[in-house]
Amino acid sequence: MLKKLFKSGFFKSLMVLAGGSLIGTVIIAVCEIARTWIFPESEVGVFTFLLAVPLTFISITALRYDISVVIEEDDRKALALVKLSGLLTLLISLLVMIGFMVYILGFKRDYIKYLYVTPLIPLITMGYGVNNLLNAYNNRYKEYGTISKKYVIRTAVQYITTIVFGFIFVYLLKLPALSVLIMMVPYALGLYAGVRNQAKGIIARKEELKSITGAEMWEVAKKHRRQVFFSSPGLFVNSYSFSVITFLIEDIFGTATVAFYSISNRVLGIPISLVSGNVAKVYIEEASREYEKTGRFFNAFKRTLLFLAAMAVPMLLLMYFVAPPVCRIILGEGWEVAGEYIKILSVMFAFRLIGTALSQSLAVCNRQGIELIVNIGLVLASVLSGILTRAAGGDIYYFLKSICISRSICYIGLIATVFICSLGKKNALNDNADPKEQSIAQ
Repeated sequence: MLKKLFKSGFFKSLMVLAGGSLIGTVIIAVCEIARTWIFPESEVGVFTFLLAVPLTFISITALRYDISVVIEEDDRKALALVKLSGLLTLLISLLVMIGFMVYILGFKRDYIKYLYVTPLIPLITMGYGVNNLLNAYNNRYKEYGTISKKYVIRTAVQYITTIVFGFIFVYLLKLPALSVLIMMVPYALGLYAGVRNQAKGIIARKEELKSITGAEMWEVAKKHRRQVFFSSPGLFVNSYSFSVITFLIEDIFGTATVAFYSISNRVLGIPISLVSGNVAKVYIEEASREYEKTGRFFNAFKRTLLFLAAMAVPMLLLMYFVAPPVCRIILGEGWEVAGEYIKILSVMFAFRLIGTALSQSLAVCNRQGIELIVNIGLVLASVLSGILTRAAGGDIYYFLKSICISRSICYIGLIATVFICSLGKKNALNDNADPKEQSIAQ
């Protein structure tokens, strides 16, 4: 079965995407190591905390209409979705900036001295929105090489620039007060590197894009409204379920602990970006085509699950046994604690790797509401872990173990639910659904 899978078109498409992700991952890994040697722990923690605010919203800047670009059958309607998504991204980015200012001024006055990063907040939110939209458009036409190339360029600009300027101004010139600014500016501007090249397909159709009317955008907005009412809230809650961990750690344990957590989170996130994110792009395209023809997507689900499991198990074992001693060696004095965080959270991230990719197909079968339920569970798991930690007077290890157990249960439930949905209209979740009607609803 696995031999057949690795020879399939699914695997070939994935390898094109993963090639760029692998290069980007190497860049991130090397630069994260350098970051721990260059920047003070507290400043890394502040950067992580401030960044958590816009990152909570980056997946819903277009209210998930960008995902519909991939699955929409009519080409002009897909272009209408592109225009609609672009306008929503601009609007929501401005709202996030206003919300960021209100949050700092009203609830986190200790961070008022960092309000100078405010102009970067909409740039970050909009940058991710543009990237999500262009990835969806490229994915529609299977331009995986373009997606892969853009990821490498973006990552190189974001991380290498940070390290170069950090080395000069923080390490050599001893100006640690510039740390947050040096980390934030390249992160924001790097999101726009290579955008023009990635958008060539849309630019070639700019006259047609201009001709898209408000009525056409309203039509596709209504057709794909479930993305707004189910998928978008679900993904927002999912993003918040991760941001809230950062907020809780900062509130209970301080910014230095946030820095240790941020490094462990980035290391564990490498397999997610390398495997899960790329698998999801190929998987949703295959699942949507299979669903159009058969009213189910079990074959796409089975291939993807097998591939993800084959990747997740060795990654879990590697992170669990190797992370603590490796972190002691390569991250520098004081950062070895990040290795213990990685060890504790590795099981949960293995389930997350599988569940994150497979959940994309819920949009294909019009069951986005399930995402919302699961993601609410993830938020509750995080918040309850914080409450239990405070009540028990537990340390950071107590908190992370609680997070690992409770969130793993949520991801297992998600995977099982997607499996049931993949069986098609006769399964328990879709007893009364008709594939043709669902296609129209989308």
